Amino acid sequence: MSYTTKGFSTNRLSKQANNPIEVVFAKKWKKENSWDTYSPTVSYLIPDCTKRDSQVAATIVQWLGSPVGQGFLCDVISESPELQRSIMDRCSVKLTKKD
Repeated sequence: MSYTTKGFSTNRLSKQANNPIEVVFAKKWKKENSWDTYSPTVSYLIPDCTKRDSQVAATIVQWLGSPVGQGFLCDVISESPELQRSIMDRCSVKLTKKD
C-alpha cells in the first residue's frame, strides 16, 4: 500500500498561516496512521488505499480543524445528544455549554 499522511493544503499548517487547530488535527491523523504500533487507520477505512485516497482523507481530517470544519463539528454535536454523551464520557476535557 502506498499512502501519505499529508493533505493537499499543507501550506495551511505553517506558523505563518496561523491555523493551530488544523495543525492539531493533522498531527493526530499522522500519528493514527503511523506504523509504529499498528496498521494505519486509513488502511482500515479505505480498502486498497492509494496515495491519492490517503491524501484526500488527510485533507478532510485537517479541514475539520479549520473554522468551517469546526462549525460542521459543532453542528453535528449539537444535533446529537448521543454524540454529546459519548464525547463527555470519552474525553478528559469537560465541555460546557455557553449561555
